[in-house]
Amino acid sequence: MSNASLPPNAPMMNGSLTSSHGEADASSSLEHICARLHSQVDSFLAAPPSDDVTKRTQEQTKITLGVIEKALEDYELAYPAVW
Repeated sequence: MSNASLPPNAPMMNGSLTSSHGEADASSSLEHICARLHSQVDSFLAAPPSDDVTKRTQEQTKITLGVIEKALEDYELAYPAVW
Protein backbone atom coordinates (compact mmCIF):
# COMPACT_ATOMS: atom_id res chain seq x y z
CA MET A 1 0.00 0.00 0.00
CA SER A 2 1.40 3.39 -0.99
CA ASN A 3 1.55 6.34 1.42
CA ALA A 4 1.53 8.84 -1.47
CA SER A 5 -1.89 10.25 -0.52
CA LEU A 6 -1.11 10.74 3.18
CA PRO A 7 -0.61 14.28 4.45
CA PRO A 8 2.94 15.33 5.35
CA ASN A 9 4.11 14.06 8.74
CA ALA A 10 1.18 11.66 9.05
CA PRO A 11 1.75 8.94 11.66
CA MET A 12 2.65 5.67 10.00
CA MET A 13 1.00 3.47 12.63
CA ASN A 14 -1.59 3.67 15.37
CA GLY A 15 -0.28 4.77 18.74
CA SER A 16 2.66 6.75 17.40
CA LEU A 17 1.78 9.57 19.79
CA THR A 18 2.00 7.40 22.88
CA SER A 19 4.75 5.66 24.79
CA SER A 20 5.08 1.89 24.92
CA HIS A 21 2.84 1.87 28.02
CA GLY A 22 -0.05 3.71 26.33
CA GLU A 23 0.65 6.99 28.11
CA ALA A 24 0.83 10.26 26.19
CA ASP A 25 4.34 11.50 25.47
CA ALA A 26 5.09 14.36 27.87
CA SER A 27 6.01 16.62 24.95
CA SER A 28 2.61 16.07 23.29
CA SER A 29 -0.08 18.13 24.97
CA LEU A 30 -3.67 17.65 23.89
CA GLU A 31 -3.56 21.11 22.33
CA HIS A 32 -0.44 20.19 20.32
CA ILE A 33 -1.96 16.91 19.15
CA CYS A 34 -5.21 18.63 18.11
CA ALA A 35 -3.28 21.29 16.20
CA ARG A 36 -1.24 18.64 14.39
CA LEU A 37 -4.35 16.63 13.50
CA HIS A 38 -6.11 19.80 12.31
CA SER A 39 -3.17 20.55 10.05
CA GLN A 40 -3.14 17.01 8.65
CA VAL A 41 -6.88 17.05 7.93
CA ASP A 42 -6.61 20.48 6.29
CA SER A 43 -3.72 19.24 4.14
CA PHE A 44 -5.69 16.15 3.14
CA LEU A 45 -8.75 18.21 2.19
CA ALA A 46 -6.70 20.80 0.27
CA ALA A 47 -4.80 18.23 -1.80
CA PRO A 48 -6.15 17.44 -5.26
CA PRO A 49 -7.62 13.93 -5.18
CA SER A 50 -5.49 11.37 -6.98
CA ASP A 51 -8.37 8.96 -7.48
CA ASP A 52 -12.11 8.53 -6.95
CA VAL A 53 -11.70 6.90 -3.53
CA THR A 54 -9.68 9.86 -2.25
CA LYS A 55 -12.22 12.29 -3.71
CA ARG A 56 -15.12 10.50 -1.98
CA THR A 57 -13.16 10.33 1.28
CA GLN A 58 -12.49 14.08 1.13
CA GLU A 59 -16.18 14.75 0.47
CA GLN A 60 -17.26 12.52 3.37
CA THR A 61 -14.69 14.13 5.66
CA LYS A 62 -16.12 17.58 4.85
CA ILE A 63 -19.64 16.31 5.64
CA THR A 64 -18.45 14.79 8.91
CA LEU A 65 -16.70 18.00 9.95
CA GLY A 66 -19.92 19.89 9.25
CA VAL A 67 -21.88 17.51 11.48
CA ILE A 68 -19.33 17.93 14.28
CA GLU A 69 -19.38 21.73 13.91
CA LYS A 70 -23.19 21.78 14.10
CA ALA A 71 -23.19 19.55 17.19
CA LEU A 72 -20.66 21.82 18.90
CA GLU A 73 -22.84 24.84 18.13
CA ASP A 74 -26.08 23.18 19.27
CA TYR A 75 -24.95 21.35 22.41
CA GLU A 76 -22.99 22.59 25.38
CA LEU A 77 -20.36 20.43 27.02
CA ALA A 78 -21.43 19.63 30.56
CA TYR A 79 -18.47 19.46 32.94
CA PRO A 80 -18.58 17.12 35.95
CA ALA A 81 -19.25 18.82 39.29
CA VAL A 82 -15.81 17.78 40.58
CA TRP A 83 -14.07 20.18 38.20
